[in-house]
Amino acid sequence: MKRKLWAKSPNNPNELSIWTKKNYQYLVVARSGSPRGGFWFEDKSKALKRADFYTKKFQHENGDRKFIVVPVYPWIDMGEGSNTWEDGTKSCSDFQEQIIVREFIEENDDSCNTEQQWACKFDDWLQNKYEFTQEEVDELQADRKRQVGRETS
Repeated sequence: MKRKLWAKSPNNPNELSIWTKKNYQYLVVARSGSPRGGFWFEDKSKALKRADFYTKKFQHENGDRKFIVVPVYPWIDMGEGSNTWEDGTKSCSDFQEQIIVREFIEENDDSCNTEQQWACKFDDWLQNKYEFTQEEVDELQADRKRQVGRETS
């Protein structure tokens, strides 16, 4: 079964994602943020070799032609309309939502749930099949307060 994977390049705001059956863990991209995407790898040593190869190959061209290896993450299905306001407008793109969720997970690695558990619980909650525990509500409220602080500063 195919699943969606994604990666974030330091200087590329575009979505870098792929539908695949493979278990890619790394993406080789131009540090300057080439919009063309990159090379997907399961093995880190092969990814590092490819990054080194392309860095050397393009070292004489103008601009920043260093290639780097970035981690790849599974796409978390947040449910239909999770980033949509009541009037139908989106609060952010689906890709931006993935980045926000990933940042939350990384900042809260002492979370009471794994990322997969959060995704399943949100899906069930959207269908009125789950009610969050007080510990989960507290964790979510703390993250929301942190996000609001970012938006107003």
